[in-house]
Amino acid sequence: MKMKLTNAEILNLFQALTNLNLTGNPKFSYTVAKNRASLKPNVEALQEAGNAFAKNSERFKEYQKAGDELIKTHGVDASGKPMMRDSGDGQSLQRVIPAERMGEFTQARQLLDEQYKDVIMAAQAHQAAFQTLLREETEVDLRTVPLKDVPADGLNTQIMNLIFVFIEDEKTGEVIPLKVVPKNEPPVNP
Repeated sequence: MKMKLTNAEILNLFQALTNLNLTGNPKFSYTVAKNRASLKPNVEALQEAGNAFAKNSERFKEYQKAGDELIKTHGVDASGKPMMRDSGDGQSLQRVIPAERMGEFTQARQLLDEQYKDVIMAAQAHQAAFQTLLREETEVDLRTVPLKDVPADGLNTQIMNLIFVFIEDEKTGEVIPLKVVPKNEPPVNP
């Protein structure tokens, strides 16, 4: 089924489908796999567009390298040993600038930023253009699956908020129209 999604929605849906780990209904699992495969070319193109500036700008690479060197130079204790802390993901460490070296680091960073002001402005312009691209709509072809085939366990509201676009609603019961009550009449309580 052809539908329009913003590029940001495509990225979020792809990520949700990639992280979805459910067992059970083969029809639902197949639909998830097909929809992920259908979204993948869009996601790869968006990732390429997002990384294009950093990938293609030699001056930006120089700026990043110089910034990393500043952190290595100033992220040491009094004896010259690197200051490290857990980055929060439990798997990697990151350098820390000690408080006594922060003023010196800040001055050096400001000088570096001034030297590469053109690169910073170009990176910001690229980021703004990428944000505009994320708001644009793209037509994608997604398979649908009936609500009855969605596994009852394992889907939280956050995931359902992303995948509902390809779930067919089941209509149950009769819709009873509301009775219009004139403004002058009090409502009738049953």
